Amino acid sequence: MSQSVSSAHTAAPLRHSDPEPVLRIGNREIFWRPRRLRPSRWLEHLPFLFWLIADLRPRHCATLGLDTGVAHFALCQGVEKLGLEAVCHGFDTRKDGAIPADLLRYNEEHYDDFSRLEMGSGPPAMVEDGLDLVLVDRPLDAQMLAQLTNEWGPRMAQPGVTVLAGLEAAARDPDTAHALAGLQQRHSHVRFDHGGGLLALCHGAEDTGQDRARRVQRLAGLAVASPEHHVVHQVFRRLGQLNAAAHHADSESNRARRLEADLDQRAREQAAVEAALEELRDRHGTLSEAYDARHARMAGAEAELFDLREAVRAQTERGDRLQAELTTARNAQADLVAQLTARDRRLAEVTATQDQQAQAQAALEQSLAQRQDAVEKLIARLEAREEAYQAEVAAHQERSAAAEAAQAEMAAQMETMQAELEEANTRRKEFWRQGNELRDQRKALEAQLAEAETRATTAEAALTEAETRADTAEAQLGARDSALAEMAAQLETAQRSCTALQAQADERTAEIARLSDKLEKALVKRDALRKRIDLLVNSTSWRVTAPLRRVKTALSGSAEK
Repeated sequence: MSQSVSSAHTAAPLRHSDPEPVLRIGNREIFWRPRRLRPSRWLEHLPFLFWLIADLRPRHCATLGLDTGVAHFALCQGVEKLGLEAVCHGFDTRKDGAIPADLLRYNEEHYDDFSRLEMGSGPPAMVEDGLDLVLVDRPLDAQMLAQLTNEWGPRMAQPGVTVLAGLEAAARDPDTAHALAGLQQRHSHVRFDHGGGLLALCHGAEDTGQDRARRVQRLAGLAVASPEHHVVHQVFRRLGQLNAAAHHADSESNRARRLEADLDQRAREQAAVEAALEELRDRHGTLSEAYDARHARMAGAEAELFDLREAVRAQTERGDRLQAELTTARNAQADLVAQLTARDRRLAEVTATQDQQAQAQAALEQSLAQRQDAVEKLIARLEAREEAYQAEVAAHQERSAAAEAAQAEMAAQMETMQAELEEANTRRKEFWRQGNELRDQRKALEAQLAEAETRATTAEAALTEAETRADTAEAQLGARDSALAEMAAQLETAQRSCTALQAQADERTAEIARLSDKLEKALVKRDALRKRIDLLVNSTSWRVTAPLRRVKTALSGSAEK
């Protein structure tokens, strides 16, 4: 797009008698720095606005449309710096019907004594001398331009200037472009095409006899091809670009400050994340150590439980074998009792046939009484042994109770029980040996009984020899009865020992069940800890901090090298 300053075809010719140039070295206003820099269609035209205010020296000003406030507050800045006694009206045309709070606050802080902000689109009603300067800071359309002509035009002072910005965007609409062309035909004007385009419409004739608006009228009358036109164009364009660059620099500076603040915030957040990460690492290390310790304890408990199960299994097997051997011994005892019963029956039969042996019978009764005394003594000794064994069993139970309080003594108790089982096994073997001896003796007795029966058939022939042999047989039977009674007592003792061992085995089974329950609870706790660790490892924070951990690991590895 070409950038130029053009004049209307209807503009009056420049008076050659006026040698005053459009721009002078002393026009310092064109170098003023705007106080409020915001995105605006006026941003690159503020040097021209300051120059226009200095030339026009308005007393009544208005801004139609506030937008970001750049145009209106630049107008107020120019009035303040030039020390003009002027009133500046700002009309906001937003559809929401409310002036932004930042504009009201800025106006109150800087220009509250001569600037008035209000909602509306019509000209101020209290201006008697007319408006000297009107700025349009809103999108241009045909309806708005018609309102500007019909409502605002009659209220303009002579001379006065209306300035419209945003021509480039307005020219895209044919009706708006046609309305702008009509305004340029009816008024002498100054047009700039840079910065989105700007149009200054002059109201009133040139020759008014006033100093106000003389330079803007001269600018409107310059020919496009004149050197002065080119100089003015270049000066205002470049000064406007400086404003745009200053705004861009301020924006970038603000953006840099925001980025620095954001960077500081990110650094603080990163430090917090690193601290949280370090805390999580410490907690993970503590959990790992606790898990390892618990795992070691669980492994030890599992090993102890396995040993206990193996010991109980072996004990159960030994108990089963002892029970089988005891059953066999009982069966053998029953057989011996049956054999002794049969022998007694046969002896009774022999005794019935020997009615004549009264003395022998008396001697036999005396022998039986002596045998009964011996049996009672033997029973007393067995009872003493039983009491001693009971005391030993009580001591063993006390050791078992102590073993329940401390698992470390369990192995010793198991060894003691093993020794007792081995002793019981030794006793069983002894019982078995004695049973074999009794069977041999029974066989010998059977042979002797057979011999006695043979001799009984010949008792009439050799009564004395039969009586002697009967005495011998009865003496042998007494000894055998004593041996059988002792064996029966020993079998009962062995049975009680087996019962006590079975009770101990039941206690060990209960202890194993209790340990199994503790083991199951410990396994549940271990699984819970594993789940917590898995949740921690699979959590979003853990995955987010994974790069930090890898970087730290790499840095730690580099430091170690």
